[in-house]
Amino acid sequence: MTIRALLVLVTLLAGACANEAFIDEVERSASGSISVGGRLGTTNLETGDCFNERSGSVVRSVDAVPCDEPHRGQVVARVPAEPHDGWPGVTALTEEAGLRCTGLAEEFLASGVDQFPGLPQVDLAAYVPDESAWEDGDRSILCWVELAEPVVFDFRPAIGA
Repeated sequence: MTIRALLVLVTLLAGACANEAFIDEVERSASGSISVGGRLGTTNLETGDCFNERSGSVVRSVDAVPCDEPHRGQVVARVPAEPHDGWPGVTALTEEAGLRCTGLAEEFLASGVDQFPGLPQVDLAAYVPDESAWEDGDRSILCWVELAEPVVFDFRPAIGA
């Protein structure tokens, strides 16, 4: 198992399809876990959700799956962005995500990620809202675990979700 405490930041860029960040085509169980997968906007991802990124360089939605199905990503936390009078810009949000998610990553790695034998390389990543999503009310940073290859591990016990 290789764990890299590298924070890879993936930002949402402004564009005509920004409302895709709010898509919700999944079904959730009574406990809130995804029971039937589907396309899920990054704004609707919740702590513990498992997913696979969709192809393309701009990420506004993912293919969410139950955690017992192969996936390459799982949400560690959603944290509120610092208050700003207006749109702070991608650079400011990316810097803030680096600070906020790195702290969460250290907690996650220290909390027992070693309890998952056979785990492939783990990177940490973040999504930040683009200007359109920010204006539509998404003022949060999403920190998530990115795996080098698909797994069926569920990190919820390690992240307290």
